This record gives sequence, structure tokens and C-alpha cells, in this order.
Amino acid sequence: MDLLAYLSDDDDKNWVWGLITGTCGLICSIGSLILFIAALISIISADRLTTAAKILWAVVAFAFPFIGSLAWFFWGKKNQDKFSF
Repeated sequence: MDLLAYLSDDDDKNWVWGLITGTCGLICSIGSLILFIAALISIISADRLTTAAKILWAVVAFAFPFIGSLAWFFWGKKNQDKFSF
């Protein structure tokens, strides 16, 4: 019963809320970093892309780390043979 009274106090909820949002932010940041690194590895190892296309995709991934990485996996990787420069 004392634990519920302790958690119901508004002043003490701030650290719990901070812990929850901080943990979620850390998980999202690590996930985004893993996605970015996986995209760079995939761009570099793409056989059908020319060097110029790899550089262009790497610049897009660096300029827009989350969106650029998603764009590579959903659009660029599937269309390697159509859009190689």
C-alpha cells in the first residue's frame, strides 16, 4: 500500500517519467544507428551499383540518417539495376 501512495505522489512521478522517456529515446537512437550502419554496409556491398551511385546513396544516408537509410532499403536496394549511374 505504501508503494502505491509513493507512486501516486506527483513530485515522485517526474523521475519515473524521465526514466521511461530516456530509455525509449536511447532504444530509438540505438535502433536508428544500427539501421544507418546496416544501410552503409549494404550500399558499399551492392554489386550492381557503380561507384558514383554508391557515393550518392552514401551522401543521402549521411545527410538524412534515418530517412536516407529507409529510402535505401525500400527503394534503392530493390531498384539497383534500374537506377545505377
